[in-house]
Amino acid sequence: MIKNLIGIRLLALFSGMFSGKGKRKRVGVAASIGLAVFLVALFAFYFLMISASLAFILVPLGLDAAYFAIFNLLTFGLVFILSIFETKSELFECKDNELLLSMPIRPRDIILSRSLAIIIMNVVEAMTVTIPAVIMYGIAGGSIMHIPTAIISSLFLTLLATALSSAVGYVVARLAARFKNNSFVTVAFSLGFFALYFVGFSALMDGLTSLENDALVSPDVIESYMAPMFPFGKISMLDPLYLPIFIVISSGITLLAWYIISKNYVKVVSTSARTKTKKYVKRALTRSSAFAALSKKELAYFFSNAAYILNGTMGAIFQLIISFAILFSGDVLGELGAMMGIVSDDGALIVIVTALLIGISSTNSVSASALSLEGKCFWILKTSPIRTGELICAKLVPHLAVSLPVSLISSVAVAIALKASLLWWFFIILAPIAASIIFAMLGLILNIAMPKFDFENATQVVKQSMPVFILTLGGMVIAFLFAVLAFISTLALGSVITALILFAALVLLFLGLYLILFGPSKRKLERLS
Repeated sequence: MIKNLIGIRLLALFSGMFSGKGKRKRVGVAASIGLAVFLVALFAFYFLMISASLAFILVPLGLDAAYFAIFNLLTFGLVFILSIFETKSELFECKDNELLLSMPIRPRDIILSRSLAIIIMNVVEAMTVTIPAVIMYGIAGGSIMHIPTAIISSLFLTLLATALSSAVGYVVARLAARFKNNSFVTVAFSLGFFALYFVGFSALMDGLTSLENDALVSPDVIESYMAPMFPFGKISMLDPLYLPIFIVISSGITLLAWYIISKNYVKVVSTSARTKTKKYVKRALTRSSAFAALSKKELAYFFSNAAYILNGTMGAIFQLIISFAILFSGDVLGELGAMMGIVSDDGALIVIVTALLIGISSTNSVSASALSLEGKCFWILKTSPIRTGELICAKLVPHLAVSLPVSLISSVAVAIALKASLLWWFFIILAPIAASIIFAMLGLILNIAMPKFDFENATQVVKQSMPVFILTLGGMVIAFLFAVLAFISTLALGSVITALILFAALVLLFLGLYLILFGPSKRKLERLS
C-alpha cells in the first residue's frame, strides 16, 4: 500500500507541470524538464557566485566550519521557507483526504507517502545550494575529505527542515481551522517566516561584508563573530562527534513529528471552521451585471486561498520591499549610480529603477492560474449565460487588484526617494502600471493555452503548473534584461529617449497581447470543455 501511495504522489507531483495527451503530452514533459533544468542551473549559478565570494575569504584562513555554517543555515532556511506551507497543502488540504481515510489505509502511510514526495523536491532545492558550495570549497583549497560529509549533512538538513515544516504546517492547520478566514492566518504566518529569514540572513551577510572590508581582519575576529554558528558547520566536516549526533537528532525529530501528525491526522483533516452553521439574515436582492458577479467571485476565491495569495503575489511583496528599502535607506541609489557612472538628476537612474520595478512585477502569477483553479467546476461557467469576453476580464481582476495598487505605491516611493521632477513622475507611475496590465494578460494567455483542471490541491496549480512556471521564470529573465538594457540605452541614447522607447515597447506589448487574448485565446477558451 505504501508503495502504491508513493507512486501516486510522485505522479501527481510531476503531472501538475503538463497536460494533454500523446505527442502534446510528450512535448509538455520535455518542455517541463528543460525549463526545470534551466531554473535549477540559474539558481545554482547564483549560489556559485555567493560561494566564490565567501570561499576565498574563509577557507584560506582555516575557517572551514564558518564557511559550512553559512551554507548549512542557508540550505535549512531555504528548504524550510519553501516547503512550510507546501506541506500544509499536501498533507492536510488534498481533495482525496476523505477518500483515503475511508479506505483501510493508516494515516501514517498517507503522511509518509506525501512527505517523501515533498522531500524529493526539497533535496533538489538543497543540492542547488550545497553542490556549488562544495565545488567552490574544493577550488579554494579545502579538504576533499569534507565534501562527502557536506553532502550527507545537507541531506539530513533537508530531512530535518521538511519535518519541522510539516510540524509548523500542522500547527498552522490547527490554528487556521479555528478561524473562519483561515487564509489570513496562513498568510500572516508565511510573511512572518519570510521576514525573519531574510532579516536574519541579511544581518549575517552584512556582518561578513563588514569583516571583509575591514583592513585589520583576522581569523580571530571572524571566528569570534561566528562562534555560535560553528556547530552548524562542523556537522559537514569529517568529525566523529558532530555528524553522527546530528544524524541521530534529525532522524529522531523527523520520526517524532510524523508520529504526532499521524496520530492527530484524522482530527485535523476533519476539523474546519467552515462547517459552522450561519444565522440567516434577510437582505434585499440587488441586481448586478455578469462581469460584476464574476469579479466578485474571483476576488472572494483569491482572498480565501492562502496558497493562491502567497504564490501569486511574491512579485508584489518584493516590489514593496525594494521600493521602501530605496525610500528609507538614505542615498543608497545615489551611491550606486555614482559607482556606475550615472547621476540621478539626468533621469538615468530613474529609468533603470523603473525598469527593475517593471521586471519584478512580471513575477506576479495570479492570472496564470486563474482559469485552472476552476477545476471540475469549469462546466458551470461553460453552461452559464456569460460572454467569453466578460469571463476573460473577470479572470484578470484579482491580478490587477493586487498588482496595480502595489505598482502605484512602489512608484510613488521611488519617485520620492529619487526626487523626481513632475514629468518623470508620470513615467515612474504609468510605466509599472502598464506593465502590470501586460503581465496579467500574458499570464491568462498562458493559462488558456495550458489549462490544468485535474488537481488535488490548489498548490499544484499556483506553484507547479506550467503557465506559472513559464511566467515566473520569464519574469526573472525580464527583470534582468529590463535593467541591463535600460542601463545600456541610457548611456548610449540618454534617459529621455530610453524612457520613450521603454514606454513605446510597453504600448506595443499591450496591443499585441490584447489582440491575442481576445482573438486566438478567446476562441480556444470557447472550445475548452
